[in-house]
Formats: sequence, C-alpha cells, structure tokens
Amino acid sequence: MSKDHFSFSDKLHEILATNDYEALEPFKKPEIWQPLPPSDKELLGQFFILWGKELLNKSDPRAFDLFERALKVAGDSFKVLHMTGKAYASQKHSIRGMTAALDAFERALQINSDAFEVSHDYLQTLIHKGVLVEDESYFIRAIEKCRQIEAAAIEQKEAVRVQFFWDWGKSHFHVAKRSGEAVDFYEALGKYRLIQDIKMSDPDFLKDSGDVYLQLGRLLSRESYCLEAIEFYQKSLIVAHECSETWFSLGLSYALLFENFGGSDNFLRANKSFFNAAKLDSNQLVYWFKWGQLQLECGKQQENLELIRGSIEKFARADSLEAHHPVVLCAWGEALLVYGTFTEEIGSLKNAERKIAESLALNPENEMGWHVFGCCYNELGRYFNDENFYFEAMAKFRHGLALNKNSALLWHGLAYSNFALGEFKNDLSFIEKSCQLCARAMENGALSQAQCWNDWGVALMKMGEILGDKQSIESALEKFENAMNLQNSWGNREECDVELLYNYGCALDFLGDFSEDPLYYEKSVQVLQKVLHTDPSHPHARYNLALALLHLGERISDAECLGRAAEQFEVIISLDPEDEMAWNECGLALLNLAELVHDAALPYKSRHYFELAEIKFHQAVALGCIQAYYSSACFYSLIGNYPEALFFLEKAEHFGALPPIDEIMNDDWLFDLRQTEGFQGFISRHQQDEKSG
Repeated sequence: MSKDHFSFSDKLHEILATNDYEALEPFKKPEIWQPLPPSDKELLGQFFILWGKELLNKSDPRAFDLFERALKVAGDSFKVLHMTGKAYASQKHSIRGMTAALDAFERALQINSDAFEVSHDYLQTLIHKGVLVEDESYFIRAIEKCRQIEAAAIEQKEAVRVQFFWDWGKSHFHVAKRSGEAVDFYEALGKYRLIQDIKMSDPDFLKDSGDVYLQLGRLLSRESYCLEAIEFYQKSLIVAHECSETWFSLGLSYALLFENFGGSDNFLRANKSFFNAAKLDSNQLVYWFKWGQLQLECGKQQENLELIRGSIEKFARADSLEAHHPVVLCAWGEALLVYGTFTEEIGSLKNAERKIAESLALNPENEMGWHVFGCCYNELGRYFNDENFYFEAMAKFRHGLALNKNSALLWHGLAYSNFALGEFKNDLSFIEKSCQLCARAMENGALSQAQCWNDWGVALMKMGEILGDKQSIESALEKFENAMNLQNSWGNREECDVELLYNYGCALDFLGDFSEDPLYYEKSVQVLQKVLHTDPSHPHARYNLALALLHLGERISDAECLGRAAEQFEVIISLDPEDEMAWNECGLALLNLAELVHDAALPYKSRHYFELAEIKFHQAVALGCIQAYYSSACFYSLIGNYPEALFFLEKAEHFGALPPIDEIMNDDWLFDLRQTEGFQGFISRHQQDEKSG
C-alpha cells in the first residue's frame, strides 16, 4: 500500500470517526478525485453516501446531490451502486428517490446478477414505487424477479427467506387489487401461508393477511372470507392494540358483513372499530368518510335519524381535513338528502342540492354523483308536488347514463322519476315507461337489488289498478316475491322491509278482486297484519288491512271479518276524523254486515248496523267524499227508500262518481231500485248523455 493511499484512507476514516462529513467538501472537486485509484474512488463514493444519509435525516436537499456525486466518482463499483440504491430507496414517499434506487440496483445487478441481497432490495423497491405511482407494471416486475431468485431465497437465513415470501405475496396482492381476479388473491395467500406459522406474532403480517381475505370477501361476497379477515385483524390488534390502520380495516370487514348480510351486531362492531381508528388518528379523511358511509347506510335501513345526523357530522369532519373533496361532498349531500326526506325539512334538501352540485362541478365524470343528484330532484318533486323537479331529475339520470349506460342505479332512478310523474299527471304512459326502465335496470345488474324489484312491482300494480289488468297484478306479485327472497337470503335480516311487505299485501288484495278464490284476501290480511304489528304507526297499513278484511268478509259472507274491518276503520277515524274515505268504507263494512245478519222476522238484528252505516255515509258526504254518493244510493235502495236512492245516484252522476253502467246494472244492492220507473228513466237519460257527450 502506498504512502499516499494510506494517508487518503486515514483521512476518510478520521472524518468517519468524528462525523465531520463537511470535511469532505474539498473532495467534491473533480480535480481532486479523478486522479485517485479505483479503490480510493470506491471508498470516497461510500463516504459521500454516508454524508448524504446524514443529510437525509435532517431533510437537507443536498443529500441527493451527494448520492449523484458518489455515482460520478465510483459509478462502476458494485458496492457503491448497492449503497446508493439503498439510500435512495429509504425515501419511500419520493418518486425521484424510488426511480434513482431502481436505476442503481439495476446497474449493480449488471455487475453481479447473482447478488441476492441486491435483487431482494430491488424487488422491494419495485413494490414501493408501484404503490407510490399506482402502476401495476411494477408489481408484475417484482413477481418476475421473485420467480428468478426463489431458489436462492430458499437458501437464505430464515428471517430473509420469510421476508422474501412476504414481499412476493404483497406483489400478488397489489396486482389482485387492480385486476379484480380472485386467482391473484389466492396467489398472495399461497405465499403468506408458506410463512404463516413463523409470522403469527407479527402484527403487520397479520394485517396484510387480513387485507387479502377482506378483498376476497368484497370480491366474492363470501361471509367466510370476511370472518377470516376479522380473525387476522383481531390477532394483529392483540399485539399492536394502538394501530389505527388495523382498527380501520377491522371496521371495513364488519361494514362489509353488514352491507352484504345485515345484522345489528355487525353494524355495532364496525361502528366501534371506526370509532377506535378515528380516536387513535383523527386526521385521516378516509376514516371519517367510511364511518359516515356506514352510519348513513344503517340510518337509511332503519330510518334512524340519530345515525343519519351522525353520518352528516362524519362527512363534515372529513371535509374539514380536505375541503371540497368531490367524493366527500357527494356523500355529504346524500346524507342531507336522506335526512331531509325523513324529516320533511326543506333546508336539508336544499343544502343537499348545493353539496351535490358542488361535487359535480369539481368532478362531472362521477356517474354516481348524477344518480344522487337525480334522487335529490325526485325528492324535491315530491316535497313541492311539482312535476318540473321530476323532469329535472330525469335530466340528471340521463346525464349519468351518458357516462355509463350500464349503470343499474341510474336506470332505476330514471324509472322512479317516470313513475312519480305518472302518478302526478295520472298518465299511464309514464307508468308503462317506468316498468320498461326497471326491466332495463335488471338487465344491467339490478337483479340483486331488492328495492328495484319492489319499485317495479309498485309500477306494475299501478298499471293493473288503472287498466283493471289481472296479469299486471300477478307480475307485480312476482316482483315483490323476488325482492322478499333477496331480503330473506341476507343472513341475519330477520324481517323483510316493512314497505315491501305492505306493497305485497296490497297486491294480494288487488289480485283477490280478479279471483273467486278468497285465498288472496286471506293472505293479504295476514301480510298487512304483520306490517301493522311491525310498525303500528305505518301511515297506510291499517287502512289497507281494513279494506282486505272488508273484501274477504264480502267474498265469504263472514260477519267476523266485516266486524273487524269496521273496527279498523273506526280506529282510523279516531286518529283522523277528517278522513272521508275511511268514513265511507266503514259505512260499506257496516252495510255488508247489516245485509248479512238481516232477518225479516227479526229486523232488530240488522237495524243497528243500518243506522250506523247511514251515519258514516252522511259524514263522508259532509267531508266531500264523492264516492259516498253511490254508497248512499245503495244504502237507501236496500232499506227501500227509492226516492232518496235516486237522489244520491243523480248526485254521484253529477260529480262523476258513478261506476260503469254494467256494474250498476249488476249491483245486488240496487236490485229493487232497478225495478222502479224512476231508475229506468235515470239510466235512459244517463246513457243518452253519454252518447251525446
């Protein structure tokens, strides 16, 4: 060794001993290092790297200049290239650092392709850069490198070997998240299982394993995978209880179970997990956002205002962390929309409109934003009873469909707008269009959406009611049954949706009108009783239960059913004395009962019911129920007061409340009246008026 070399080496090691790397400043000059022999250049390059690493720890931007200078001085040194690559790779959040690291490792491997440590560092850097730039190609390259060095990895020490297979599994996992292919997730699991027994006390490995099962559970909607994920996350939290990311992932697992299979326990556990995650790290937007989504979904299902308010608070918190994020604004708007729908609070509805509009201004390509916007205008149309809002809703749904014509939600939303317009305008063409659009939604993936089946059934039931069409009602029943089968298959959902059951009960009652078999009425009564038992405050269930009992009582001539119908109508009247239809229908139940128990030899049996029926009809007329004119005509015909019966027939005619002529001519209650000259003259005049009209 020469004296000069000895002095140079001593000088560098003296610098190392004192950590006075600034003393290397003179050696940056090319005229100083260029004459050095290769061994000294390699040593100097290493010291430049050490100096750069020290500056990195201080966030000094001069560090990268030193790494580049090390490569200029000794860029053909395997050791310097490896050290430089590792130094760059330590900057896991720097695209520049990751790119430079990969370049250095590749140059080192050109010198020694069998260097396992460099190859392993290289594949780890590929993974880090792939995550950073969200580019699948880096993970694919990492997998290829794993295959190339697998044999060498097996010969390494246990810790290195285990880390290698863990990295290999991570690469497959990242590919799987982008490909959406179950086989790629299974590849990741295969690698993890090779080291599972060794790493079962490592919280990070346990979390990574849980992540694979969670993604499989989401992809395949399989409960067992969600439960596997939960088990891994829980084991990870035993070791690292304060890890907010693991609590968050645990919350996602329970939220997925709740979304796919229901169950209040799943909601409560997800809610608790998100709470813990946000408590440990309150500055993560995604924690608040996903927590808000969970509470909104459960709040919608249960019509729970407290949960919906909670979701609004979570979205507001997410917005405070990153203002004007379009996805957060859209979800926030949806929560306000749901709250305004349940509370009839126009302020919330208008605030929802503003949030959603702002979201779409920032991201007009968000098709789901257009869906929520359309739903908002549907609700405004309902609130203001204004058809213009429904047309505006249609425009929003169509805008979304222009972005994605295969969106079941957008087709479904458009179907709802048409149905609402059809009801508002009493226009059958919109109802028919709604049915066609529901079918289109099914073609595009709504087969598993119970709400779409329900809404299709409602539209068909309305068509059947307008057209008097048995086939439409039968088709509606089929749609409701499909929806109920879906809900019954959702694991822990013990009860079908109340509104769905209500619609099903009404359809059964309608179908009973087309059949001689009283079975449909009987089933309708059973279903509507269940609705009323589940939700005693349901706004329409009691009325339709009373109607079904009335129809059943008429069909089978059953005094008990008719009496129960009258009792239900009395309850409705007590709750709302202004309900003119309830007064009229109660009168019809009592009139049927009077006719059923009437005995000419014992007139007192029916007299009481006749008297009560007359009172009900008079009150219905007083409240403006035009249908009560025809009911009164039937009543007076039955008791033999034909002048009064004709008077009310003429009233019914005047107000357009007469049923079709065929029905009048076949109505048993008008049998005696039809024998009178007065009735025959009335019918003759009525028919002439119809012809001339």
